[in-house]
Amino acid sequence: MRYGVTVLIISLFLIIFLSLIMMKSMHRDGNALPKYDERQRIIRGRGYMFAFYTTLIIYCLIPFVLKEETRRFLGEMLFFGPALIGVLIHVSYCVWQNAYVELNIEFKRCISIILSTSFCNLLIGMTAFGDGRMVKDDTLQFPAISLAVGALGTIIVIEMLIKRKVDKRGDVDEESEA
Repeated sequence: MRYGVTVLIISLFLIIFLSLIMMKSMHRDGNALPKYDERQRIIRGRGYMFAFYTTLIIYCLIPFVLKEETRRFLGEMLFFGPALIGVLIHVSYCVWQNAYVELNIEFKRCISIILSTSFCNLLIGMTAFGDGRMVKDDTLQFPAISLAVGALGTIIVIEMLIKRKVDKRGDVDEESEA
C-alpha cells in the first residue's frame, strides 16, 4: 500500500515539474506566467462568465433532461462533461475574439503541446475502449474522461488553426484592397 502512495506522490511532483518546464518553453521570454493586454483580459473575463453560466445551466438541467438510467450510465462523465463544455465555451469565445493566445507565446510550440497532450489522452481512451474497460457494470469508466479531454484538445487545436487561417486570409484581403 505504501508503495502505491509513494509512486503517486512522485508522479504528481514529476507532472508539476514537467508542466512548469512546458509552460516556460512555450513563452519567448522564458517566463512561465502569461502576458495579456487589457483588451484580452476583459474578453477572457467575459469568456469565463459565459463558461460559468453555461456550466451552471447544464448542471441544473441534468436532473430534468436525463433519465435515471442515462445518469447512471454516464457516471463520472455526468460531473466532468459540463465542466469540459464550459472549458470549450471559454476557449472558443477567446479564440474567436483574439484573446486566447498570449502576447509572449510561441504559437507552434503551444499547438504542439496541446496536440501531444490530446493525443496521449485519446490514446488512453482508445486503449481502454479496445480492452473493453470503457464500460463496467453499465457505467462509463474514468478512461471516458480521457477520451473527452483528448477530443476537447483536438477541437481547440483545430479551432485555433482555423482562426489563424482566417486572420491570415483577412490580412491578405486588406493588403490587396490597399
